Amino acid sequence: MLAIIVCLSPLRSLVELTTSLKDLQVALLVPELKVLFAFEAAVDLAYLALQIVVGVVMLGRRASFAKWYTWLWVATWLLPAIDLLVVMALTNVPPAKIIDVTHLRPLFAGVGMTLWVWYVHVSLRVRNTFTN
Repeated sequence: MLAIIVCLSPLRSLVELTTSLKDLQVALLVPELKVLFAFEAAVDLAYLALQIVVGVVMLGRRASFAKWYTWLWVATWLLPAIDLLVVMALTNVPPAKIIDVTHLRPLFAGVGMTLWVWYVHVSLRVRNTFTN
């Protein structure tokens, strides 16, 4: 199950990245939004790159998989928080007007990943699988 999640998560991120490109036309009209769009694109690409690295490490059965997966979990919690702070700083909009259901989705993913991080670190099966 974990392997399926790790392998499909970059695809989900790619879909989210391509759907956010629709906002590019609006972002190019307002100078503050250009910076915000560039920041969000950089964060999304960095997260996608981390997901791909974790997938490659997992498929290579590297012993460092648990550490890489933990870093992915930290990024899942940290990047949305940083993103929210940057959006608030650049737009001067209070958090109540920014936060909606789409901003809560990464938090739900982070909660689910918490259980997997625990499993990856304590499981004998994981320890025996990732040995390279």
